[in-house]
Formats: sequence, C-alpha cells, structure tokens
Amino acid sequence: MPGVPFRVSGREDADVETSSDAYARRFEGAVGRFFLEAQRDAVLDLVAPFPRARVLDVGGGHAQLTGPLVEAGYDVTVLGSDSACEARVRPWTDAGRARFVAADLVEPGIEALSFDVVLSLRLLPHVRRVDAVTATLAEPSAR
Repeated sequence: MPGVPFRVSGREDADVETSSDAYARRFEGAVGRFFLEAQRDAVLDLVAPFPRARVLDVGGGHAQLTGPLVEAGYDVTVLGSDSACEARVRPWTDAGRARFVAADLVEPGIEALSFDVVLSLRLLPHVRRVDAVTATLAEPSAR
C-alpha cells in the first residue's frame, strides 16, 4: 500500500543462527582461516587506541573475536539474544575471562555509556530491524 511505512516487530534473534556450529563451518579451510585472521587483525587495529577497554560484542556468539580480544587484554562481554548463543564463547565465560548476557538485541537493558567499545560483526545483514539494532549499538558506548 503506497504511503504506509513497512515496520517489522518482534524480538530480534538473528544471532541464534550466526552463533551456531553450522554457521562457523562457513569459515573452515584455508580461505576461512585467512578471512578470520584478517578480521581479527583489523578489529585489533581498530580497538588499539582503547587498551584494556570494556568491549561489548553484540551478536558475538560466533566467538570469532572473543579469544583475540581477551588475549589482547580487553574486558569482553558478549550480548546474545538467547542463552544458546553462549555455546561457542563458553570456554572464555566458564574460565571467567569473558561474560555473556542474554537479552533482546533491540532492548537489552544495558545502561548507556557502560562500555568503551561496541562491536557487531556478522549480525546486521541478518537482522529484520536494522534501524532499531543500529540505534541500540550506538547507545551503550562511551566513545
């Protein structure tokens, strides 16, 4: 219907798929390893001006950045839409080296300015509510 805006509602849970072992298999092999190494290096370069920063990785249950960020000295929290999204980051959360929070990706209930850096890789192409998730990503960061 012309003139009527398109709205999508409901809980945003695109990261359930991107946190899965099946999704992780997309990065197996030499090309996948090269891609993940290049991604790791780029992200570590981007966050380098913020040593020991509090990092929120929204939709980061794929665990592609958890280990590298923890090893580089960052205080990492992964936000996932469901507790199932913790499976791949559990080696770090079980060891107390990172945290996982299950919450709505649009209304996570995280206090504004409670993180220094907010990351989100592999999420936005999958979400239904891009504007809402993007607005949420901007809110919890102090920088």
